[in-house]
Amino acid sequence: MRQRPRTGHAHVVFTLALLLTLGAGLRSAPALAAVYYTVDLSTTPPDLTKGVDPNIAVTFDDSGSMSLDYMGDNRPFDNAGWGSAPWRCAGVIDPRVTAAGDLRAHAMNGVYYNPNVQYLPPLYADGTVFPNADASLVAVWRDGILRNRPLAAADPGTTDFTRAWQCANGLANPVGTGPFYWRLKAGVDIGTPVAVNTAALYDAANWEAIAVPASEYQNWANWWAYYRTRNLMTRTALSRVFGGLGDNIRVVFQNINSNTATYPWLAKNVTTLGAFSGAVRSGFFNWVYQVPASGSTPDRAATIRAGEFFTGGAGSVQFTSADPYWNGLSGADKADLTCRQNFHMLVTDGYWNETDPNLPSGYFNGEASRMLPDATAYNAGAATSRIFSEVGGAPYDSSLANIAFYYWASDLRADLANNVPAYFPDKTTGVTGAPVTGVISNPAAIPEIYYNPANDPASWQHVVQFMVTLGVAGTLNYPLDFTALRTGARTWPRPLNNAASAVDDTWHASVNGRGDYFSASDPGELVSKLQDIIDSIIARRSSSTASSLSTAVLTVNTVSYSTGYDSSDWSGTATARMVDADTGLFGNTLWDAGCKLSGGFCVATGTNLGAGRDPDTRVILTAQGTGAGQGIAFRWAALPTTLQSLLDQDENGVSDGHGSARLDFLRGDRGNEGVLFHRRGSVLGAVVNSQALYVAAPDSGYRDTFPAGTPEQVAAAAGTTYEQFVFDHRNRAPTIYLGANDGMLHAIDATATTAGGSERWAYVPYTLYPTLSKISAMNDTLQPMVDATPIERDVFFGGAWHTILVGGLRLGGRGIYALDITSPTASEASPGAKVLWEFSHASSGGADLAYTYAQPNVARLANGKWVVLVPVGYFPHGSMAPAASNSYSSLFVLDAQTGTLIRQIKTSSAPQTAVLSYGLAAPVLGDYQNDQIDDVAFAGDIQGNLWRFDLSAANPANWSVDLIFKPLTPGARPITVMPRLFADVFTRKFDVVFGTGKYLGLSDRTNAGVPTQAIYGVREYGAAAPAYPITDSQLVLQDLGTLANGARVLTDLPVTADHRGWYFLLDSAPGERSVVSPVALFNTNRAVLATLIPGGSDPCNPSRQGAVMVIDAANGGASAGLASLALGFDVPSGYAVAGISVGNPPAAGALPVATRVGGGNLMLPGILLPGGSTFQFSDSYWRRRSWRVLQQGQ
Repeated sequence: MRQRPRTGHAHVVFTLALLLTLGAGLRSAPALAAVYYTVDLSTTPPDLTKGVDPNIAVTFDDSGSMSLDYMGDNRPFDNAGWGSAPWRCAGVIDPRVTAAGDLRAHAMNGVYYNPNVQYLPPLYADGTVFPNADASLVAVWRDGILRNRPLAAADPGTTDFTRAWQCANGLANPVGTGPFYWRLKAGVDIGTPVAVNTAALYDAANWEAIAVPASEYQNWANWWAYYRTRNLMTRTALSRVFGGLGDNIRVVFQNINSNTATYPWLAKNVTTLGAFSGAVRSGFFNWVYQVPASGSTPDRAATIRAGEFFTGGAGSVQFTSADPYWNGLSGADKADLTCRQNFHMLVTDGYWNETDPNLPSGYFNGEASRMLPDATAYNAGAATSRIFSEVGGAPYDSSLANIAFYYWASDLRADLANNVPAYFPDKTTGVTGAPVTGVISNPAAIPEIYYNPANDPASWQHVVQFMVTLGVAGTLNYPLDFTALRTGARTWPRPLNNAASAVDDTWHASVNGRGDYFSASDPGELVSKLQDIIDSIIARRSSSTASSLSTAVLTVNTVSYSTGYDSSDWSGTATARMVDADTGLFGNTLWDAGCKLSGGFCVATGTNLGAGRDPDTRVILTAQGTGAGQGIAFRWAALPTTLQSLLDQDENGVSDGHGSARLDFLRGDRGNEGVLFHRRGSVLGAVVNSQALYVAAPDSGYRDTFPAGTPEQVAAAAGTTYEQFVFDHRNRAPTIYLGANDGMLHAIDATATTAGGSERWAYVPYTLYPTLSKISAMNDTLQPMVDATPIERDVFFGGAWHTILVGGLRLGGRGIYALDITSPTASEASPGAKVLWEFSHASSGGADLAYTYAQPNVARLANGKWVVLVPVGYFPHGSMAPAASNSYSSLFVLDAQTGTLIRQIKTSSAPQTAVLSYGLAAPVLGDYQNDQIDDVAFAGDIQGNLWRFDLSAANPANWSVDLIFKPLTPGARPITVMPRLFADVFTRKFDVVFGTGKYLGLSDRTNAGVPTQAIYGVREYGAAAPAYPITDSQLVLQDLGTLANGARVLTDLPVTADHRGWYFLLDSAPGERSVVSPVALFNTNRAVLATLIPGGSDPCNPSRQGAVMVIDAANGGASAGLASLALGFDVPSGYAVAGISVGNPPAAGALPVATRVGGGNLMLPGILLPGGSTFQFSDSYWRRRSWRVLQQGQ
């Protein structure tokens, strides 16, 4: 008997492939006359507790200058008054020029009409759009918000632009009737942005009046009604940015001047806040719609009010809506969320001008050194931190910058634990200190990174400041002087009341508050900058979300690929990170594929990538039906009318005619985001349960010794060998394949440099079309799509070797797809070369197929076919599909080339006494003869039964199934992982090693009431053996214990030929379970196990616990070589050390085990011991390459 080195097969050498083992739950209650066997299936991982929504305080400048129709207070470049010259009526110097580096493309009066800007109406609270203004120009509202707001609407009067109209230059309309704007005449030399020829620029003779064409009348009317003044444009901008948000933020708001009973200032322990929905949402929008414009600009006092608000929540108002940290629950569940983040957004049009405000008790400024709440020493004069304090002249105690520093550096709620997540998007060194080389595992320990204003290391409750000014300039050059301010080459000016230095102070405040500063010069830029702020806040929010990264997949060249998601908007990430070859710790991020698709600032790498991928250049394929030969390009013109009609429907199935635009949205077009479709944080959708599959050179490990007369052997004799196939593709470009909930499988360039990460191509499965439109819905709920990890295998058909990829959909659908990935590239001109087939419940013979949770497997069988084995899967609670009432499980055997069903093997055909079976998990394959022809498969089910499928017959009609193990209590110990096979020295067959437990639905995240789970090693005795079904009483019971330091110990009782296997109970902690397939180390007959203990529902402490153990597969006892895990602790007599508790075990996917050059210790990169080091244990297996994944299936 020989066990071959291929994914999903028993083997004695190590392979590079992946698998994701997922499970299911309990039986549902009866529905009408039928009983439906369903499982609690969650769209998201069970331990993803509701994200902790951030608090945002919005402060709106309602000063009198906000009523002005020009921006900034003085004309640009020479800071002179606007006067009555034509340039006041120029929204841009020359709208014919759009290159950002050309001076002519710069704004003149940023408020005035710019033909290059699309002026969209404001949004209502529910995301719908205000009406367009009168495009005939006869009666254009003077204040469209006042006219159309839902609360206290009034008639603002109208303007008739069909008559002669005057611009602010006081001249009669130089173009007759109708609106116009001024632009600089062609050929006038006005210099460069850094050397402006102001004499030419401010010569009225160099300007010409341009009539607004009739085609732009709608745009002009909307500008006049909704953007004509600073106040109007800011209210419109705020409505458009916040109108696209869901309820995943918490908002309070205030004016800097007006303090009314309806809209009062923020006040500690008085102002209430909650999720951005219902009354909170409508209240915010009603406030935005009515903000006045009068008074001075007391920005500092308003910032203090916002900061003080976040110090509240203790005492009598604790656990009320006046408590900023309350979780909103009552009774025993009420709590203050210690990881909630606070943000302040100030939108102001000019310099602060006010008497010095009253400062809070205990106030301190950033000019003096002090100890921060995390015991980090702040040295105001140090090179790394000088940017926060260095001000020319005497310190200004109540400057906006010092106020911001106080509310960042103070622990605003000292009674709460410091659990606010750190934020380190920029790990650059060498600017204010010596460069740091190598992997940076703890960025907070490096002063230059800790004090980089782009980062926020604060774990205590504090306020992050975002500042937006409207077209005003300070004395410093923003943003070009930023590096000089960090190095000390420049210093901040001492701010003065109502002076340009106060603008510098506003920028300085954003630095000291670890937020950001934006200067918006026109309405379009204002909307963009406000959106940037929200995006930054949401990005920080996602960094606190538990389980946003799947288990990393290690490749052969010290790079880890991780997938993840942001639960605030269900955008996805796929990152490549360096791995330290000595420690196994993850280091710097090379790229994020989501960033490469989307463009802009990339949080993962801390870099700005500029424009994203042009959607039209993406290669995206799909299928127009099930079966083979159905591949087409994912283009509107290529889709048949049946698929077009499905895309023409909204998420509720109502036809809306937006099918073509919806397809463009799915391809990555962002023009309709926030208009027709929801606003995305990334073009890459959430990668929730799909692990990255790494594919480079072929490595299925076949020998050219197939049985005589087989197609493979005939081809090999003619020169078409597997060895030649491997040689021909030895330099195949490395690619990772991952499924995302944007409806696509993505093929990503896996190059291990910063040049990698670009999408090669993508595939949209046909099975998804009935639900595909739900991705574009305005709501931000997650719609499962391509949510399962694919597998790959080298197979032979059509006279040649191929590498194929096969994947399921999990809760995305009842189907499976197969693609030919022999070449890592694809073309929309030849989709048939890539798309092999799809099989679904609608296919011939597929009616029983459920949601494809468990991974498929690929085999070569005695019938002469390469096949795909597909376990039946699960039905979710509430399903009333006819197949959900089946009391049997099925294994579908499909032709690997065509997807045609060869045989459906039902567990009800087993000769043993009938048992209830549903929810079959992933099958493992075994080859008794070592002839590369698979003989048998084993799989467990949700009831805890273990099944043996005999596939050794040449005639599929003679294939059979046996129940080889059944639990004492059906359903108490579900099997949701793929087993592992080890050679049994007594029976000359297999020992089947597997664990029990499930982690699929929200009910699985609790430990209360969960039956004790176990790890089993069960012997098999061939087909229809009298020993079947085996039960617990026939197995040797080993005992598992835990030492005080978390080390796991096991007994080592012998398992003789008379025993039918072994097991041990996972009873060290309530709720412990096995939800990841064991790793098989065949050279030493050991299994590596990971267990999981769910972390519960506390969103500030969501981390799961568990253990990693290495056991002897022959008897279930402890393996040698782990004694060092218990140094200093007494191991009880009769026990040996088997592993240790860890704080970040995987909840799905493969467990990566790797070795270095020359062998020695095996490592589990990403699995950390309590002290922070990587879990590792001794092994003598030698490897030539620097890293190698030792397990990714059998």
